[in-house]
Amino acid sequence: MFVSGCAALVYEVLWSRDFAYVFGGSAAAIAPVVAAFLTGLALGAWLAKRRIVARPELLRLYALLETAIAVTAPLVP
Repeated sequence: MFVSGCAALVYEVLWSRDFAYVFGGSAAAIAPVVAAFLTGLALGAWLAKRRIVARPELLRLYALLETAIAVTAPLVP
């Protein structure tokens, strides 16, 4: 989980820098990135709250989702 959080922070910083080229300012670039990040956290918590029970297959699913993010994130310009 620590590595996942660190990776999320790195992606957030990189996307903020990319958006700075589009929006021209750091505050205008950071706002959509933080909004998207927090929306993803809220949506994930909302969708998972009914399904989370101490089951090993959920840990496997989490690992697969993290792997999919790690593979696809570098493909996003």
